[in-house]
Amino acid sequence: MIDKNNLPKGWEWKKLGEVCDCLDNKRKPISKVERNNRILGKNDEELFPYYGATGQTGVIDDYLFDGEYLLIGEDGCPFLDEDKDKSYIINGKSWVNNHAHILKTKGEIESHLYLKHYLDKYNYNGIVSGSTRLKLNKSALLNIDIIYPVDKGEQKVIVDALKEVSEAIRLRKETIELSKELITSIFHDMFGDPITNPKEWEKDYLDNLCVKITDGSHNPPKPVGYNTEHLMLSSQNIKNNELVLNNVRYLTEEGFRKENKRTDVQDGDILLTIVGTIGRSLIVTSQMPRFVLQRSVSVIKTKQDKVNNIFLNYMFQTDAFNILFNSLGKGVAQKGMYLKDLRGINLITPPLLLQEEFAKKAMEIEEYIKAQKTELANFEELFQSLLQEAFNGNLTAKMRTNN
Repeated sequence: MIDKNNLPKGWEWKKLGEVCDCLDNKRKPISKVERNNRILGKNDEELFPYYGATGQTGVIDDYLFDGEYLLIGEDGCPFLDEDKDKSYIINGKSWVNNHAHILKTKGEIESHLYLKHYLDKYNYNGIVSGSTRLKLNKSALLNIDIIYPVDKGEQKVIVDALKEVSEAIRLRKETIELSKELITSIFHDMFGDPITNPKEWEKDYLDNLCVKITDGSHNPPKPVGYNTEHLMLSSQNIKNNELVLNNVRYLTEEGFRKENKRTDVQDGDILLTIVGTIGRSLIVTSQMPRFVLQRSVSVIKTKQDKVNNIFLNYMFQTDAFNILFNSLGKGVAQKGMYLKDLRGINLITPPLLLQEEFAKKAMEIEEYIKAQKTELANFEELFQSLLQEAFNGNLTAKMRTNN
């Protein structure tokens, strides 16, 4: 952000409360039970969006606002996560609860989108309060310094540049999600529901289809406090078809060798989360770093002459299996699935050639998804660069120079 005491030519700064009206006095919370009672039996056209800290949380049968407004969370918002949005724009008739501040520009800054990008980029350290649930109170919000070019044409240049890249990001994200849905659709078209088995495929127990099913370490070695090449991962690092290397534990070479003997994770193995969020899975590839596992993740080594690992991985990710896995979870504070219950799952076993046909189609789509993710990462990097340039005055300064 620009230092307010060293502004580019044609830029000013004011407090947010000077350039926006805050309409918090008009918001009104309604409990979910009351909302459900109020919308019961009513048609969609009789209902209006009900908004909270980070977006729409439901619908209601009346509205408090009509028009465009900028909302930013009062609490329950990721204020200190620089990669996540803190604000969003609403349009039309709506109802807003008490977990979001409601802002309306007074006109000096013409676009709510300019303010949205500014507030999303803003550093809230020292502004928000609380430990477990951060809160941005009204006085702190309205006291935020807002820097902006006085020329509304220059404001528009900034907004348009960011909007163009934002749209490219949105399209890539949408394409990725649609591609994932396509794989799911192909699976159901070819095999039907894997639990109810409407196509009456033969079935077998998972244990019979695998060489080995085990879990990670029950007594993990003490991690070291510095980065090494030897990672110990837990269920929080496993997403569907994605390894997320956040909050990993690092082991010494000796500790890694000891744990690796137990699970012996290799390319083509399926990892399945069995504690916490049960049922997320991925296939191990050679591009992944070397790692061993905590007990919250199981390792499934398939018999390749009986089941295709890509077919099995996507079966695990169906809605039907999500329900099944969660029904097998035991415990109160944190649910876990026993290996004996996992081994005893009775699976559909279509002909291997048909499984391989599906796997080929899925891999082709996965390659496309991979390319889209690369483009998405490039656009997100460009967007962050543009944000930096926009709010230090360099973006429009360069454009004026070029013109």
